[in-house]
Amino acid sequence: MKKLILTLIVAFTTVCGFAQESITVEYPYYETINTRVFDISKVISDKETTVLEVYFYAVENITVDANTMLVGDTTGKHYKLLRSEGVEIGHVTNLPECGFMKGVLIFEPLDKEDRSFDFDGGKSGWNLKGVSLKEYSLKEVIGKDKKWGKMTQSPFIGNYVHDSIRVECEIKNSNEPVVLFNPYVFEDRDCEFTDDFTYIFPVFNATCFYLKVDRKAYPVLAWPGDTVKVIYDGNNSVPEIMVSDTVLQKSIMEYYSYDRENGIYDSPISYNLSPLSLFYKYTEGTLKRHLIRLQKYIEEHPGFDERAAYFYRTNIKAELLDAMWSMLWRRKLEEAPEDLIILVKELSTDIPNPLTLGRYTTYMLKSYVGYCDDNDLGVRINWPDKAALLEQDRLGVINLSKKEKRTLDEYEYLTSLKLALAMNKVSDTISAKKRVERLEPVDKRYTQICEKYKVDTLPLWNKQNCMLIGDIMNTRRYVEDLHLPAEDCKYAISLLTYNQLAAEEKSVNDTIISAAMEGLEDFAPAQVIVEQNNYLRRLEAGELEVRYLRNHADLTPETLFADSLLATILKPHRGKVVYADFWGSWCGPCKEQLKHMQAVKDELKGKDVVYLYFANNTPEDVRQVIVKKLGLYGDNIFHYNLPYEQQESIERLLGVTRFPTFMLFDKNGKLVSSDAPFPQYLDALINEINKCLE
Repeated sequence: MKKLILTLIVAFTTVCGFAQESITVEYPYYETINTRVFDISKVISDKETTVLEVYFYAVENITVDANTMLVGDTTGKHYKLLRSEGVEIGHVTNLPECGFMKGVLIFEPLDKEDRSFDFDGGKSGWNLKGVSLKEYSLKEVIGKDKKWGKMTQSPFIGNYVHDSIRVECEIKNSNEPVVLFNPYVFEDRDCEFTDDFTYIFPVFNATCFYLKVDRKAYPVLAWPGDTVKVIYDGNNSVPEIMVSDTVLQKSIMEYYSYDRENGIYDSPISYNLSPLSLFYKYTEGTLKRHLIRLQKYIEEHPGFDERAAYFYRTNIKAELLDAMWSMLWRRKLEEAPEDLIILVKELSTDIPNPLTLGRYTTYMLKSYVGYCDDNDLGVRINWPDKAALLEQDRLGVINLSKKEKRTLDEYEYLTSLKLALAMNKVSDTISAKKRVERLEPVDKRYTQICEKYKVDTLPLWNKQNCMLIGDIMNTRRYVEDLHLPAEDCKYAISLLTYNQLAAEEKSVNDTIISAAMEGLEDFAPAQVIVEQNNYLRRLEAGELEVRYLRNHADLTPETLFADSLLATILKPHRGKVVYADFWGSWCGPCKEQLKHMQAVKDELKGKDVVYLYFANNTPEDVRQVIVKKLGLYGDNIFHYNLPYEQQESIERLLGVTRFPTFMLFDKNGKLVSSDAPFPQYLDALINEINKCLE
């Protein structure tokens, strides 16, 4: 009997041994995922069940298929879906307005040999491959990355060098446009081409830009002075890209293709609406997944270029930092987990070099500075008096003591806090109210300081200038606190200062420019600040004359109907070919095409051609600035900024459905082309116009 019992115990133990011991993994690593609406936040595996905590997001409704299963990577066994919580199996579930929803899916227990599994969502189409039960700590992953990162080489050239990159592209057997994305250092824009093109843009160091073809983007890394040749044949799926460093480009393309084709889709927008604690967990999981994925790939591909590794590891961190700084900036009044702040600060010390290299670096820096500038109150009040005092102190006009400076900061803090309390946006109201009680004595000291240095005697414009200088100096201080290499620090300051001044949409005085350029006088990227300000001054001084600007005032009340309106506009130009452009200031491609018009005018100089511009939904002052800036004026150029009803009626009459749209009218005012070539396709356009002139 005892022998039988012992045998049964052994047998039972053996059977139970096939089941997985208890394991909990948060945001598990997986090899691939094919969806952006489903993610696994936690796996709990034990002898009884396999529990998946999941999030659904960014859709109106979801349906969990009853045939959803897990497939063991080692055994190949299928593990059935037993039940669910928070979402009903086989039925449509509507997501709440926040855009995300948590659910729990409970499966059969995994065999102990299956240390990873595939998720098969059945008819839902959600598929994840290689979901690992190994727990990767964030500290472990970042530590390994830092150690490995020290052994990798940076692809940048060491110092900022002002030069240009030339892109020469040949397009064959395709009507798909080739898009050049983010080619500028100080600007973020797309340039679209449907025919062979050559494009030149300025850079200050090794720079990554993207070629987008057939809804796919391909990264290209180039250096100042490089010529990049591209051949895109519509019969092939991937463009041929020829650069000076073929080894580096090959590695960049290989990993990019691997990552995109196999797919780890992270950064769902809906997490922006989630609690910060959830956002942190998601961020942690995202960082681990991408770094582990890159590390595994490099280990499995010994010939992978170290500079490509540097590019990807830093770009991963810059993209994630952008998301985190943006989140903190918008949600800073909530209790951010301490771990999130630690992670942000740690990653901020490992920013890509150079700053021109990665697309996300600029966004990340903007978000970072915005977060620092807004502090943890969520309310930023620019006090003119305080700004004026600090600026005078900086210039040596007055000499503020440390105690006086502390009073200025405390006054702004407490006043902002009081306002935040009034807006009911501070969670810790008890301790906050205690701090606000200090406002009265601090206010008294603040008033005494203002009286002492006679701030009231300063004109308002002077105080406003001081506020702007203060913002510039704060930006400089925040960037310097990041302890970047010297040249990168200069570049970051130049870039962010340029954006600050551009936001003013008007020129600033020499004092402000002097403050902005302090220490940057010999730094090439910073010269853009001076050049832009000088241009705005000329514009405001009327030195860039604009003639023949027409608007609806030139038209009679009888021209309210589209046909008579068009006839009225075209009538003065009988005997000439009319090239019409339907555009808008809000349309990036429209403004890009406007830049090519000078070449068209030069080519057709002296010929009977008239250029008409119809601005859609464009403020008059904005329109005039663009026209002035691009030199779109002359004896044969006419601009119309029609009232909404007139603009809409004429667009409807002519069938304008996209912007920009270009049309050609012959000498008799007859429409001969409703889809005329864009200005950038100079040869094709000239041929069309010459046909009309014959």
